Amino acid sequence: MSSYQEWPLPLNPPNPYSTYLHSLAPVRPKDRRVYYTKYILGVIGELGVTSAVDNVREWTFPSQLYTSTMTGGMANLIRLERQPGSNFEFWCLLQDYHGALIHFDIRNGLFTRYTTRVPGSPLIAPQDLKIDEKGNVWFIGTSGRPGNFVSAICRFEPKVNAVVSWPVPDKVMRNLLSICPDSTGSKVWVSSVDPNLNAAPAWIGCLDVATSTFIHYTPQNPQQYPPRSIDIVLMEKDSVWFTAGKSSWAVLPGNNVVPGIYRLDLKSNQFSRFVTDPIASWPRYIALDPKGSAWVTDINFSSIVNCVPSQTCGTTQFTVGHLKLKSSETKLVASEFPVEPVVSTSKPRKDSVAVKQHRCAMEYKAGGMYCLDQIQLQLTSKGAGRLYFVCFGANKIGMLQP
Repeated sequence: MSSYQEWPLPLNPPNPYSTYLHSLAPVRPKDRRVYYTKYILGVIGELGVTSAVDNVREWTFPSQLYTSTMTGGMANLIRLERQPGSNFEFWCLLQDYHGALIHFDIRNGLFTRYTTRVPGSPLIAPQDLKIDEKGNVWFIGTSGRPGNFVSAICRFEPKVNAVVSWPVPDKVMRNLLSICPDSTGSKVWVSSVDPNLNAAPAWIGCLDVATSTFIHYTPQNPQQYPPRSIDIVLMEKDSVWFTAGKSSWAVLPGNNVVPGIYRLDLKSNQFSRFVTDPIASWPRYIALDPKGSAWVTDINFSSIVNCVPSQTCGTTQFTVGHLKLKSSETKLVASEFPVEPVVSTSKPRKDSVAVKQHRCAMEYKAGGMYCLDQIQLQLTSKGAGRLYFVCFGANKIGMLQP
């Protein structure tokens, strides 16, 4: 039987914005703690899920490391990821016009900021972040100058404090939002939040790093209002999954976008689609299990959807294009400052789970689930899975055992 448990988090500091949780770091099999960021306040937090007292520690991003465009005490820390081979080190993005890459070490509370001396590419409002097994930090950045920015696929190498950027022409893809390298950093997948039918119709793309060749995928029958893709995830040598919600023009007449979850089979080059509610669903973030199934948060229905590759709602035809990209390098400057944590307690709550069968997906929902966003899968020693996720506007972390 499925079960659900949640941990309401304390308000540290007592500010209404602190109810917004943004990201959740990957959860490893033996972890007894999960790590998160809070939106706007710039908080990195630790929640002990097996403790009952003093099980929350939170570190606030120090004003001493604010960049030149940060005002009002707001620090948007997003996309928390773990340093490979370390139980104590994390990376995230400071999302601001003068943005930055942030390294954090929980052993001493040390924040290290990597950025440009003045606002400029590639760190103008950076987006998603992932880390390959070599320790290279991949993120969606920018290229160009004000009024003429384009999205760029970026790789930061901490050993040399340098970013290599591959700008993507906006005639092919614009407004890249999600990135996912393979384990070696040889191929890097990206998706677009706002593809534009007339100017940049491709939904997803893949950079071959060795040749700088960019492969992009466009539906054979483009829709008038293309969908928004929030997340793209790779299962090595098998498949690529991505979400597609209604576009930012959803309220306009004639918008026939069907929100869905898509899977590209890398062997057959076939795109499959999975749908729950064709009108109102809003699939967001994806976690893949070892069997190749996807677990996806739906922020509109506050539920988790399970998609199995063999049970699809049909296929969608895409055309493939190739383009050579040019790369450039930018040196970053490092600054650091230590912070002491605020310690408090979160008491868990339990709730029952309702399961609904759709034509090509299963949906899990509990009464306490609200505004589900980023999700991570933890595998147990017995092979079962726990799904941890943030409740974006409710200041709590949930855990579903399907």
